[in-house]
Amino acid sequence: MDQDQVEICTICDGRLDSETGVIVVKKKGIQTFIEKSKLKGDDKWKLWENHDHVTFHDKCRKRYAASSDQTIRKKKLSNESSFRENRVLSQPSTSTMQPHASKLLKFDFNDLCIICTKPLDRKNKTVQSLSKNNDHLIECAISRNDEYGEEILYRLDSLSALQNVPAYYHLHCMNSVKTTKNMTRNITKEETEKKFAEVTNYIENEGKMLYHLTELREVMGENFLNNNTLIKKLKEKYNDDILIEQHRGKQPVFLYKSFSIMELSKDWLSNPDSLNKDQKNIILRVAGEIVVADIKKQNYECENYPPSSKFLDTTVSEIPESLKTLLFHLLDSKCDGRKDVKRDTIAHSIISIVRPKSYISKFQLAVGTYVYRKTGSRLIIDLMSKLGVSATYHNIQIYEASVIMQPAKLITHANSFTQFVFDNTDHNVSTLDGHETFHCLGGIKVSTPDYNIEYEGCSKKLTKMPSASVLASQKQIKIIPFNSTNPDGLKNVVFVDVDKLHIKAHPDMPKSYVAYLCAKAHEIENIPTWKGFHEILSRDVTYSMSHVHCLPFINAAPSSLTTLHTALLYAVEETKKNNATTTFVTFDQPLYFKANSIICQSDNPDFKNVVVRLGGFHLLMSYMGAIGFIMDGSGLKDLWATAYMLHNQRRKCLKDMLSAEPYVLIY
Repeated sequence: MDQDQVEICTICDGRLDSETGVIVVKKKGIQTFIEKSKLKGDDKWKLWENHDHVTFHDKCRKRYAASSDQTIRKKKLSNESSFRENRVLSQPSTSTMQPHASKLLKFDFNDLCIICTKPLDRKNKTVQSLSKNNDHLIECAISRNDEYGEEILYRLDSLSALQNVPAYYHLHCMNSVKTTKNMTRNITKEETEKKFAEVTNYIENEGKMLYHLTELREVMGENFLNNNTLIKKLKEKYNDDILIEQHRGKQPVFLYKSFSIMELSKDWLSNPDSLNKDQKNIILRVAGEIVVADIKKQNYECENYPPSSKFLDTTVSEIPESLKTLLFHLLDSKCDGRKDVKRDTIAHSIISIVRPKSYISKFQLAVGTYVYRKTGSRLIIDLMSKLGVSATYHNIQIYEASVIMQPAKLITHANSFTQFVFDNTDHNVSTLDGHETFHCLGGIKVSTPDYNIEYEGCSKKLTKMPSASVLASQKQIKIIPFNSTNPDGLKNVVFVDVDKLHIKAHPDMPKSYVAYLCAKAHEIENIPTWKGFHEILSRDVTYSMSHVHCLPFINAAPSSLTTLHTALLYAVEETKKNNATTTFVTFDQPLYFKANSIICQSDNPDFKNVVVRLGGFHLLMSYMGAIGFIMDGSGLKDLWATAYMLHNQRRKCLKDMLSAEPYVLIY
């Protein structure tokens, strides 16, 4: 019966089925199997003779090849065992032993290496006990078949004659015994070339593309070639048609490129199901190697941190083009803004995995810093770091410490308005025992527009985390005591009649407000609310964002005159750095009163150009309270009660509205 029509595996006699995984072995591969069958003596070679190809189960083929090699090794060990027994039986008695053998019985196994007979230090890590490797050393010594191996065997025999005596050896001595060339017989060049031809025939006719070194050595049989020589000869034979991957701690992997990438791509485009699993894996593996190689070639800044205004400028440029292309087609060619962020997240995670020590992802660092500032939880940061979407907790600490120790220089350009805002700061007040709590004066520097503000320079990355005391000593504001020289300063304040000020005439009512009132009076349809009306008016009004810069805390009582005096002097000095003359400082109502008192009582000439402003919230409170005070008894209360407070319970709110107390509660 023709072998091409047989539908069973001739190794296991099972039915061939594509779902169980089948493989076709061609003529040269059949010849190899015939030789192995003859060594096994199972007569299966008679079923394979005179056939161009034979089909097996893939698992059966691998199992049969491995069992053949095991049979050869068992025969070899059997021969070595018989040689060992014959050598022991033929060994002379102690009385007739050669002189050097008699000396071996007095060998100091405790202090000398059993292999090289030199002194050893058992405290050294390179000195090992022979208890677990006794049989292995016997096999290595027998395989040498030389005088050096015989001497080792005599020492081992002497050791076995003694009971409970430990023996030791140098690790490099054991390696020298194992790696010494097999001297059982001289291997000719013709035999080496023949075995190498068997390896190449196996690679070319096996129908696979991925091979491991152990697999090829099993095909070669005895140790005809060492690993480096085998790899070198394969490179010389196949040149660019074979790809060899070598990684420390892993056995080499060989990729045999017996196909054209272009042809496979055409086949897949015409029929996506035309490629088998191995072909797909090879293409994906090559694509992955291309991406990894591009990532390793990329140059990244790892010594400095950019300023906050430019921190994420390199998020996209740090991604290699090959990785961008892969993710572009993997996610979707029609990406929106949200998918772009997901693409950047995945890309930075991949780069961080490939280069864990030579790359600092600014994107992951920004995400981790933001989450940590919001939650204060190290557990969340550790979890996000393990998931690959955030920097590690240690890297976040190093970044914050580096910025504190060497911050970027803030530059404020001309044509910008800057004001300083100070207020009370309470830290960790929600405690049961009141410990680890402090109150101080905090401040911010607000500059408008933000495009006139920029940072210059970078923050150098620290190599180790500084102590808390070193960090606390940075950017401290020195407390400057306030000594009043004019205690009656506020009494000398003169209020100017605003009617006498030269202010240009302006209409009492804006035109927009008059138009809105007329539209409401005539009940014109589709008139928006007052808020919506102003939104329409201000839709095309140009505006600019403001830049907020946090200032160092002033670690003193916030309501103290000394603390406020220090804040005013600090604001004046910062204004001088910006080449400005007038300093604008904003406080809430209690601090506003004391700050004005300091300005009036001090003789410091710099305070003449300081303008103390009341915060917008407290200004509104003062305005509403003034209305309630001035209009008391004028009937305004009754008017509001009639127009807005129809319910009896709401009438109780009128007094609070006129005194502006509801604003305090809302605040």
